[in-house]
Amino acid sequence: MAPATQQVFIDGSFADLAQELAEYLQIGPEVQPLLEGNQKDEALKKLVTASTALNSSPEKEFTAAYNLLVYLCVQSPNVNMYLPRICDNLARPITSSPLNGPGLALNVMTTIFNLLQPDNDTRFHVFQAVLKLIKSSGNYEMLRPQLKKLDTWITEWQINEEDQRKLFEMISEVADDSGEEEQSYQYILKALRTFDGKDEKAISSEEAQKLSIKALRTALLSNTHFDFHDLTSLPAIQALSDSHAIYSELLEIFAEKELEDYNDFQDEHDGFVEKENLDNSKLAPQDATPYLS
Repeated sequence: MAPATQQVFIDGSFADLAQELAEYLQIGPEVQPLLEGNQKDEALKKLVTASTALNSSPEKEFTAAYNLLVYLCVQSPNVNMYLPRICDNLARPITSSPLNGPGLALNVMTTIFNLLQPDNDTRFHVFQAVLKLIKSSGNYEMLRPQLKKLDTWITEWQINEEDQRKLFEMISEVADDSGEEEQSYQYILKALRTFDGKDEKAISSEEAQKLSIKALRTALLSNTHFDFHDLTSLPAIQALSDSHAIYSELLEIFAEKELEDYNDFQDEHDGFVEKENLDNSKLAPQDATPYLS
Protein backbone atom coordinates (compact mmCIF):
# COMPACT_ATOMS: atom_id res chain seq x y z
CA MET A 1 0.00 0.00 0.00
CA ALA A 2 1.04 3.61 -0.37
CA PRO A 3 3.14 4.95 2.51
CA ALA A 4 1.03 6.19 5.38
CA THR A 5 0.78 9.96 5.48
CA GLN A 6 0.62 9.78 9.26
CA GLN A 7 1.14 7.27 12.02
CA VAL A 8 -1.33 6.66 14.82
CA PHE A 9 -0.16 8.48 17.93
CA ILE A 10 -2.78 8.87 20.65
CA ASP A 11 -2.15 10.31 24.10
CA GLY A 12 -3.40 8.41 27.11
CA SER A 13 -3.02 5.12 28.96
CA PHE A 14 -4.30 1.89 27.45
CA ALA A 15 -6.95 1.53 30.14
CA ASP A 16 -8.24 5.09 29.78
CA LEU A 17 -8.39 4.94 25.98
CA ALA A 18 -9.97 1.48 25.95
CA GLN A 19 -12.63 2.61 28.40
CA GLU A 20 -13.27 5.72 26.31
CA LEU A 21 -13.85 3.58 23.22
CA ALA A 22 -15.97 1.13 25.20
CA GLU A 23 -18.23 3.97 26.32
CA TYR A 24 -18.50 5.15 22.72
CA LEU A 25 -19.51 1.63 21.69
CA GLN A 26 -21.93 1.44 24.61
CA ILE A 27 -20.21 -1.53 26.25
CA GLY A 28 -18.51 0.39 29.06
CA PRO A 29 -19.85 -1.78 31.93
CA GLU A 30 -18.65 -4.95 30.19
CA VAL A 31 -15.13 -3.69 29.56
CA GLN A 32 -14.43 -1.80 32.80
CA PRO A 33 -13.93 -4.86 35.08
CA LEU A 34 -11.66 -6.45 32.48
CA LEU A 35 -9.46 -3.38 32.41
CA GLU A 36 -9.42 -3.17 36.19
CA GLY A 37 -8.22 -6.79 36.22
CA ASN A 38 -5.55 -5.96 33.62
CA GLN A 39 -7.18 -8.39 31.17
CA LYS A 40 -6.22 -6.36 28.14
CA ASP A 41 -6.81 -9.04 25.52
CA GLU A 42 -10.23 -9.88 26.92
CA ALA A 43 -11.10 -6.18 26.77
CA LEU A 44 -9.83 -5.97 23.19
CA LYS A 45 -11.97 -8.94 22.18
CA LYS A 46 -15.04 -7.11 23.46
CA LEU A 47 -14.05 -3.91 21.66
CA VAL A 48 -13.30 -5.60 18.34
CA THR A 49 -16.52 -7.61 18.46
CA ALA A 50 -18.53 -4.46 19.12
CA SER A 51 -16.64 -2.42 16.53
CA THR A 52 -19.11 -3.32 13.77
CA ALA A 53 -21.13 -0.43 15.19
CA LEU A 54 -18.44 1.98 14.00
CA ASN A 55 -19.66 1.49 10.43
CA SER A 56 -22.75 3.47 11.35
CA SER A 57 -20.93 6.15 13.34
CA PRO A 58 -21.02 9.74 12.03
CA GLU A 59 -18.62 10.30 9.16
CA LYS A 60 -16.64 12.94 11.05
CA GLU A 61 -16.02 10.47 13.89
CA PHE A 62 -15.38 7.36 11.79
CA THR A 63 -11.63 7.66 11.19
CA ALA A 64 -10.77 8.76 14.71
CA ALA A 65 -12.78 5.93 16.26
CA TYR A 66 -11.25 3.26 14.04
CA ASN A 67 -7.74 4.67 14.51
CA LEU A 68 -8.24 4.47 18.27
CA LEU A 69 -9.30 0.84 17.96
CA VAL A 70 -6.30 0.04 15.76
CA TYR A 71 -3.97 1.84 18.17
CA LEU A 72 -5.25 -0.22 21.09
CA CYS A 73 -4.89 -3.47 19.15
CA VAL A 74 -1.29 -2.86 18.16
CA GLN A 75 -0.42 -2.55 21.86
CA SER A 76 -1.20 -6.25 22.24
CA PRO A 77 1.30 -9.04 21.47
CA ASN A 78 -1.69 -10.78 19.88
CA VAL A 79 -2.33 -7.95 17.43
CA ASN A 80 -2.57 -10.37 14.49
CA MET A 81 -5.65 -11.90 16.08
CA TYR A 82 -7.59 -8.63 15.92
CA LEU A 83 -6.61 -6.79 12.75
CA PRO A 84 -8.14 -9.24 10.21
CA ARG A 85 -11.48 -8.95 12.04
CA ILE A 86 -11.27 -5.15 11.91
CA CYS A 87 -10.52 -5.32 8.18
CA ASP A 88 -13.52 -7.58 7.65
CA ASN A 89 -15.66 -4.92 9.33
CA LEU A 90 -14.16 -2.20 7.15
CA ALA A 91 -14.95 -4.20 4.01
CA ARG A 92 -18.64 -4.04 4.89
CA PRO A 93 -20.82 -1.05 3.92
CA ILE A 94 -20.24 2.18 5.83
CA THR A 95 -23.91 2.98 6.30
CA SER A 96 -23.32 6.45 7.71
CA SER A 97 -21.44 7.51 4.57
CA PRO A 98 -22.47 5.61 1.41
CA LEU A 99 -20.61 8.06 -0.83
CA ASN A 100 -17.32 8.46 1.04
CA GLY A 101 -17.40 5.20 2.97
CA PRO A 102 -15.10 3.16 0.70
CA GLY A 103 -12.45 5.88 0.77
CA LEU A 104 -12.67 6.23 4.55
CA ALA A 105 -12.41 2.47 5.03
CA LEU A 106 -9.48 2.20 2.63
CA ASN A 107 -7.61 4.91 4.54
CA VAL A 108 -7.96 2.95 7.78
CA MET A 109 -6.90 -0.29 6.05
CA THR A 110 -3.86 1.51 4.65
CA THR A 111 -2.95 2.64 8.16
CA ILE A 112 -3.27 -0.94 9.42
CA PHE A 113 -1.20 -2.30 6.53
CA ASN A 114 1.60 0.18 7.10
CA LEU A 115 1.69 -0.31 10.86
CA LEU A 116 2.60 -3.97 10.32
CA GLN A 117 6.14 -5.11 9.64
CA PRO A 118 6.78 -5.97 5.96
CA ASP A 119 7.25 -9.68 6.74
CA ASN A 120 4.12 -9.93 8.89
CA ASP A 121 1.81 -12.27 7.00
CA THR A 122 -1.20 -10.47 8.49
CA ARG A 123 -0.46 -7.93 5.76
CA PHE A 124 -1.64 -10.61 3.34
CA HIS A 125 -5.02 -10.80 5.06
CA VAL A 126 -5.28 -7.00 5.18
CA PHE A 127 -4.55 -6.83 1.46
CA GLN A 128 -7.28 -9.39 0.77
CA ALA A 129 -9.71 -7.16 2.65
CA VAL A 130 -8.53 -4.21 0.55
CA LEU A 131 -9.32 -6.22 -2.59
CA LYS A 132 -12.81 -7.03 -1.34
CA LEU A 133 -13.41 -3.35 -0.63
CA ILE A 134 -12.16 -2.23 -4.03
CA LYS A 135 -14.24 -4.94 -5.72
CA SER A 136 -17.41 -3.77 -3.99
CA SER A 137 -16.70 -0.08 -4.63
CA GLY A 138 -15.48 -0.54 -8.21
CA ASN A 139 -12.47 1.75 -7.76
CA TYR A 140 -9.73 -0.20 -9.52
CA GLU A 141 -7.58 2.91 -9.90
CA MET A 142 -6.93 2.79 -6.15
CA LEU A 143 -5.40 -0.66 -6.61
CA ARG A 144 -3.45 -0.24 -9.84
CA PRO A 145 -0.31 1.49 -8.44
CA GLN A 146 -0.05 -1.01 -5.57
CA LEU A 147 0.20 -3.99 -7.92
CA LYS A 148 3.75 -2.95 -8.85
CA LYS A 149 4.78 -3.97 -5.32
CA LEU A 150 2.88 -7.25 -5.24
CA ASP A 151 5.78 -9.56 -6.14
CA THR A 152 7.87 -8.04 -3.35
CA TRP A 153 5.03 -8.39 -0.86
CA ILE A 154 4.44 -12.04 -1.79
CA THR A 155 8.12 -12.76 -1.16
CA GLU A 156 7.97 -10.98 2.21
CA TRP A 157 4.78 -12.78 3.26
CA GLN A 158 6.16 -16.19 2.23
CA ILE A 159 2.69 -17.38 1.29
CA ASN A 160 2.29 -20.75 -0.40
CA GLU A 161 1.22 -21.39 -3.98
CA GLU A 162 -2.42 -21.95 -3.05
CA ASP A 163 -2.68 -18.59 -1.28
CA GLN A 164 -0.86 -16.90 -4.16
CA ARG A 165 -3.35 -18.43 -6.56
CA LYS A 166 -6.32 -17.19 -4.54
CA LEU A 167 -4.78 -13.73 -4.43
CA PHE A 168 -4.23 -13.62 -8.19
CA GLU A 169 -7.79 -14.82 -8.77
CA MET A 170 -9.14 -12.05 -6.55
CA ILE A 171 -7.15 -9.42 -8.42
CA SER A 172 -8.33 -10.85 -11.73
CA GLU A 173 -11.96 -10.60 -10.61
CA VAL A 174 -11.50 -7.02 -9.38
CA ALA A 175 -9.91 -6.04 -12.69
CA ASP A 176 -12.62 -7.80 -14.69
CA ASP A 177 -15.40 -6.07 -12.76
CA SER A 178 -13.75 -2.75 -13.61
CA GLY A 179 -13.50 -3.51 -17.32
CA GLU A 180 -9.73 -4.05 -17.17
CA GLU A 181 -9.77 -7.06 -19.49
CA GLU A 182 -6.03 -7.36 -20.12
CA GLN A 183 -5.12 -6.96 -16.44
CA SER A 184 -7.72 -9.55 -15.52
CA TYR A 185 -6.31 -11.97 -18.08
CA GLN A 186 -2.72 -11.50 -16.94
CA TYR A 187 -3.63 -12.37 -13.36
CA ILE A 188 -5.46 -15.50 -14.50
CA LEU A 189 -2.19 -16.52 -16.14
CA LYS A 190 -0.32 -15.78 -12.93
CA ALA A 191 -2.78 -17.98 -11.06
CA LEU A 192 -2.27 -20.80 -13.56
CA ARG A 193 1.51 -20.57 -13.19
CA THR A 194 1.22 -21.40 -9.49
CA PHE A 195 0.35 -25.00 -10.36
CA ASP A 196 3.34 -27.33 -10.32
CA GLY A 197 3.74 -28.42 -13.92
CA LYS A 198 5.18 -31.76 -12.80
CA ASP A 199 2.19 -32.54 -10.58
CA GLU A 200 -0.27 -34.26 -12.90
CA LYS A 201 -2.96 -34.32 -10.23
CA ALA A 202 -2.66 -30.57 -9.65
CA ILE A 203 -2.72 -29.47 -13.28
CA SER A 204 -5.69 -31.72 -14.03
CA SER A 205 -7.63 -30.75 -10.90
CA GLU A 206 -11.07 -29.19 -11.10
CA GLU A 207 -9.62 -25.85 -9.97
CA ALA A 208 -6.94 -25.93 -12.66
CA GLN A 209 -9.51 -26.84 -15.31
CA LYS A 210 -11.81 -24.02 -14.25
CA LEU A 211 -9.02 -21.44 -14.39
CA SER A 212 -7.70 -22.80 -17.67
CA ILE A 213 -11.09 -22.58 -19.35
CA LYS A 214 -11.54 -19.06 -18.00
CA ALA A 215 -8.17 -17.99 -19.39
CA LEU A 216 -8.85 -19.61 -22.75
CA ARG A 217 -12.31 -18.08 -23.09
CA THR A 218 -10.96 -14.65 -22.15
CA ALA A 219 -8.24 -14.88 -24.78
CA LEU A 220 -10.61 -16.16 -27.48
CA LEU A 221 -13.16 -13.41 -26.91
CA SER A 222 -10.65 -10.59 -26.53
CA ASN A 223 -10.44 -7.92 -29.22
CA THR A 224 -6.73 -7.42 -28.56
CA HIS A 225 -5.30 -10.89 -27.90
CA PHE A 226 -3.72 -12.38 -31.01
CA ASP A 227 -0.88 -14.60 -29.73
CA PHE A 228 -1.97 -17.74 -27.90
CA HIS A 229 1.45 -19.16 -27.09
CA ASP A 230 1.25 -17.67 -23.59
CA LEU A 231 -1.50 -20.25 -23.06
CA THR A 232 -0.13 -23.24 -24.96
CA SER A 233 3.07 -23.15 -22.89
CA LEU A 234 1.22 -23.68 -19.60
CA PRO A 235 0.99 -27.27 -18.26
CA ALA A 236 -2.51 -26.68 -16.86
CA ILE A 237 -3.69 -25.54 -20.30
CA GLN A 238 -1.99 -28.50 -21.96
CA ALA A 239 -3.86 -30.82 -19.57
CA LEU A 240 -7.14 -29.69 -21.15
CA SER A 241 -6.41 -32.10 -23.99
CA ASP A 242 -7.60 -34.84 -21.64
CA SER A 243 -10.39 -33.10 -19.73
CA HIS A 244 -11.73 -30.65 -22.33
CA ALA A 245 -10.55 -31.98 -25.66
CA ILE A 246 -12.76 -29.73 -27.80
CA TYR A 247 -11.53 -26.56 -26.09
CA SER A 248 -7.97 -27.84 -26.47
CA GLU A 249 -8.54 -28.43 -30.18
CA LEU A 250 -9.96 -24.91 -30.57
CA LEU A 251 -6.92 -23.42 -28.85
CA GLU A 252 -4.59 -25.31 -31.18
CA ILE A 253 -6.44 -23.91 -34.20
CA PHE A 254 -6.13 -20.35 -32.95
CA ALA A 255 -2.50 -20.81 -31.98
CA GLU A 256 -1.78 -21.92 -35.56
CA LYS A 257 -4.13 -19.29 -37.08
CA GLU A 258 -5.71 -21.57 -39.67
CA LEU A 259 -9.15 -20.43 -40.88
CA GLU A 260 -9.74 -23.62 -42.87
CA ASP A 261 -9.19 -25.70 -39.73
CA TYR A 262 -11.65 -23.50 -37.85
CA ASN A 263 -14.29 -24.08 -40.51
CA ASP A 264 -13.68 -27.83 -40.24
CA PHE A 265 -13.95 -27.52 -36.46
CA GLN A 266 -17.32 -25.82 -36.84
CA ASP A 267 -18.58 -28.64 -39.04
CA GLU A 268 -17.26 -31.36 -36.75
CA HIS A 269 -18.50 -29.76 -33.53
CA ASP A 270 -21.70 -28.17 -34.75
CA GLY A 271 -23.28 -25.98 -32.08
CA PHE A 272 -20.31 -26.04 -29.69
CA VAL A 273 -19.42 -22.37 -30.13
CA GLU A 274 -23.02 -21.29 -29.58
CA LYS A 275 -23.51 -23.65 -26.63
CA GLU A 276 -20.41 -22.27 -24.91
CA ASN A 277 -21.42 -18.65 -25.65
CA LEU A 278 -18.16 -18.04 -27.49
CA ASP A 279 -19.59 -15.52 -30.01
CA ASN A 280 -18.66 -16.75 -33.45
CA SER A 281 -18.62 -13.18 -34.80
CA LYS A 282 -15.57 -12.50 -32.64
CA LEU A 283 -13.86 -15.79 -33.36
CA ALA A 284 -14.20 -15.65 -37.15
CA PRO A 285 -15.83 -12.43 -38.41
CA GLN A 286 -16.87 -12.64 -42.03
CA ASP A 287 -15.23 -9.44 -43.19
CA ALA A 288 -11.81 -9.70 -41.59
CA THR A 289 -10.45 -11.67 -38.68
CA PRO A 290 -7.51 -10.67 -36.50
CA TYR A 291 -7.05 -14.32 -35.47
CA LEU A 292 -7.38 -16.56 -38.48
CA SER A 293 -6.22 -16.29 -42.05
